[in-house]
Amino acid sequence: MWPTLRDYFADGWNLFDFTVIAVSLLPVTGGLATLARLFRVLRFVSARLELQLILSTLTRSVPGMLDVIALMAIVFCVYGVAGYHLFREFDPTHWRTLGISLLSLFRIATLDWAEIMYAALEHEMHRSSSRRAERVAPEAIPRRARGVAPGPSASA
Repeated sequence: MWPTLRDYFADGWNLFDFTVIAVSLLPVTGGLATLARLFRVLRFVSARLELQLILSTLTRSVPGMLDVIALMAIVFCVYGVAGYHLFREFDPTHWRTLGISLLSLFRIATLDWAEIMYAALEHEMHRSSSRRAERVAPEAIPRRARGVAPGPSASA
């Protein structure tokens, strides 16, 4: 007829509430106290049935997400090995080991790719300018194209 202690602690949400309140009442300072205060905010989840449903649905979907994460890890490893073999000579800063190659791929995937792109462009510009220098003598290039300011020539 009356609720018992066993019935109260049989529900996981009641156990969560009790643990959060008991830990937050302990006279501690530092990181544990901050963590306990953070968990007190999470008590709001136990008060709302809709939030409990959402949280339980998210926890049930974790195994499916782990499969997707494993597949993405395999794809990243394949492209990491390819990037290591293709780019390590030209850009050793970003591709010198497999670990750094994977980190560079993660940076590219999260749109933090500007530094990697500029390193590749700098190498390409250096390579194309050295090829052009082999084909054309510097005297044949106009002064403006060589980066020399127009004006009187040095021989005048």
